Amino acid sequence: MNRKNNQIGWSGRERATLIGVCVAGIMLTTDITSVGVALDKIAQELNASLAGLQWVMNAYNLTFHSLIDDNIAILTHVLTNPYLFRIGKSKAS
Repeated sequence: MNRKNNQIGWSGRERATLIGVCVAGIMLTTDITSVGVALDKIAQELNASLAGLQWVMNAYNLTFHSLIDDNIAILTHVLTNPYLFRIGKSKAS
């Protein structure tokens, strides 16, 4: 945490980051558990066995997490490449 002039507390940016991480954690948890809540209805409508429901849950979680990982990789790429280019350019000149 950045402390300026021995102030106690968090800056606005630190608070915004903390709030963003907390909201993202809550959204991820809610999204993953929503399929678990719907499993009873899925089992009734599709006459699915327990093994079939496990496949549904696993397929959803794998797809969801692969999309999250792709977005994080793209975001990391977009945020870091301009800085890496500037560093390389300054070292070359």
